[in-house]
Amino acid sequence: MATLVLGVVGGSLGGPLGALIGAQLGNRLDRRLLGIRPARPRLDRNRLILDSEYGAPIPLVYGRARVAGHVIWASGIDERRHDRPRGGKGGGGGGGRNTKFSYFVSLAVAVSARPILRIERIWADGKLLRDQNGQPLVPFTMTVYPGSAEQMPDPTIQAQEGAGDTPPMRDLAYVVIEDLPLSEFGNRIPNLSFEVVAEDDLDLALLLRDLAGRAGVSATTSPALARPLAGLVIAAELPARGALEAVLESFDLLVREQAGQLHFLAPEDAGTLTPDAELFGAASGGSRPSAPVSRDRQDRSRLPVGIDLAFLDPARDYQRAIERARRRQAVGRRIETVDSPFVLDAAAARAEAHRLLVARERQAERIVTGLPLADALAVEIGDRVRLPDGGEMLVMGLEARAGRLMLEGVPVILPAAALAPPPGSPPFPPVLLPPPGPTRVHLLDFPGFLREEDEPLLPVALGGPSAGWRSGSLLASRDGGESFDVVADTDAPAVIGDVEQPPGAGPTTVWDEANSLVVRLLRPEMSLESRSELAVLNGGNLAMVGGELIQFRDAILQADGSYRLSGLLRGRQGTEHAVAGHVAGEPFVLVDGGGLADARVPLAFAGKSVLIKPVSNMDDPDAIAPATMTVALNALKPLSPAHLRAVRLAGGDVRISWIRRTRRNGEWLDGADVPLGEECACYEVEVVGSAGEVLRSLSAGQEAVTYAAADQQTDFGALPASLTIRVYQLSAKVGRGWPAEATLAL
Repeated sequence: MATLVLGVVGGSLGGPLGALIGAQLGNRLDRRLLGIRPARPRLDRNRLILDSEYGAPIPLVYGRARVAGHVIWASGIDERRHDRPRGGKGGGGGGGRNTKFSYFVSLAVAVSARPILRIERIWADGKLLRDQNGQPLVPFTMTVYPGSAEQMPDPTIQAQEGAGDTPPMRDLAYVVIEDLPLSEFGNRIPNLSFEVVAEDDLDLALLLRDLAGRAGVSATTSPALARPLAGLVIAAELPARGALEAVLESFDLLVREQAGQLHFLAPEDAGTLTPDAELFGAASGGSRPSAPVSRDRQDRSRLPVGIDLAFLDPARDYQRAIERARRRQAVGRRIETVDSPFVLDAAAARAEAHRLLVARERQAERIVTGLPLADALAVEIGDRVRLPDGGEMLVMGLEARAGRLMLEGVPVILPAAALAPPPGSPPFPPVLLPPPGPTRVHLLDFPGFLREEDEPLLPVALGGPSAGWRSGSLLASRDGGESFDVVADTDAPAVIGDVEQPPGAGPTTVWDEANSLVVRLLRPEMSLESRSELAVLNGGNLAMVGGELIQFRDAILQADGSYRLSGLLRGRQGTEHAVAGHVAGEPFVLVDGGGLADARVPLAFAGKSVLIKPVSNMDDPDAIAPATMTVALNALKPLSPAHLRAVRLAGGDVRISWIRRTRRNGEWLDGADVPLGEECACYEVEVVGSAGEVLRSLSAGQEAVTYAAADQQTDFGALPASLTIRVYQLSAKVGRGWPAEATLAL
């Protein structure tokens, strides 16, 4: 029997680098033509796993598809060291440096063994690394080599391997990625996959001609094969014949071979022949059998009752999806699963599942008939022949026998036997690698947090509103922006927010039950919690609110996602001066919420505006514009004195006294006096007039000073009945501390 053959087709399609065309081979497709379906060749061994195995096949990409590719060169892990100074024992500056390491890699990945147009999206460990607009979500540089015959060697590879050892890799499409930061991926090379666009307009005819041409065979296609295709990846080292065979089955196509050339055609292009009814079964001599057309039907219980078609869905980031087709009336329960190698949208996949179910129905019946040789010269494999009963058969085989041309084939069945396809799958939300977004920074410039005096070490809160912000650094410039050094880094975001409803002024020596505040945290996964009074008294729930340190007992999550904080302890750690004057929009930082980093703040920064760059670990610091931070170094200011008193002495003098406080080691554990905390016991006292003007300044080297009666006469014109005074403790580094002010009756 004459059969459809692909004997002229040989070679491998998706072979290894440097060997994309394999050994010659050619086999007949007798089994397919007789209706016995072969195992579908696996065109899609692309599991989206980045590979670097020597000799592994390079994929062939058609249309638009997602591939993992093959690593053909890598720089090795690049370890970069970042140093910043740290203080030594006892607060000195000779304690060495803190060191942080970050890791990067450069690599080249082959993505297609045929030319491409461009690379669009890139995924790393399944998360989007480069979006559809070509915007990288982490900083790296990418160069695409489209696989042209003229492309030159890559300069990055040349710089490491040498010009003489770097081939141009022409006719191979590959991507060179430079300086990919690895901190987001556990300091390892992530699994990369690429959305590759090989043609803007791919159709089935182009695919068939290209596959045949790669096997060294010319081919033609019928007009109906100019149907659009989304994409296909041939990622296995597959014989060209096997690839063509799979495509033919996927689209129910026909192929003829004439004089070493292949002719592909759609069934609708094959034409329908209508011989006279009396010719069926007749021989050239006129004899005719009693049954001119014979039909052999397979047991229908062996047919599948449905098809589950797995395919690559571009709406789901090319992940596997399934569409189903079912027969209305079926005997049996078997569901056949078909793994399509093509990129399909949901509607096309449903139509394909429907077509396959009809094809299985058709293959259950074999038709054999004959025509006189003289009347059948025009019949070819792939023709549709109208039968005497009005049905049609698709000719799959021809054989000359006893004056007849015997036709063997299958019925042409319209797709009405299957149910309408179900609704499509919902769109697949892409798994994104969220960009880090902007970085917020707040210096906790308070005395209670100070460590080391000569070059102060203070905590800094870093974080960002994006879920992609995971760690970061604070860079500062000592030379007006010429260079920036890392002064702090953190491996986790601090709990940062904004005050939406500020508290009013309140007491600083007892619980403030009258006031509350409402804050909104930067990110929804951040949270605040209520604590017991004892836990708060032991230091829990300490927060920076503007310039005041506040502790809170109760944290109530509200319907809009904000928190109302109440049960307050105000003016903590010497911040009584900031109890009044809160405004909406001022920053909130949970001090005991973790994520704080130590920042080295030189004394030379005191009172100056410093250029800084708060960055995430995914940012390129050179691409971040500097901001300005004014460094007050409030942490070095002495606390305001307490218990101001004024007593008039005999003769009219007034003795003014106070009790100093300390900003260092102030726990009163032994009943003795707390440490001085400053270089000297130096104080300034201001006498304030009724309009707020300073009438007189007095200096003291102890916690008391005398305001002479003569000076009172000069300042007030008489001995006053009361005095308004301000008392400052002095620092040798930053001058006056926070004032204590009181109006005292004499």
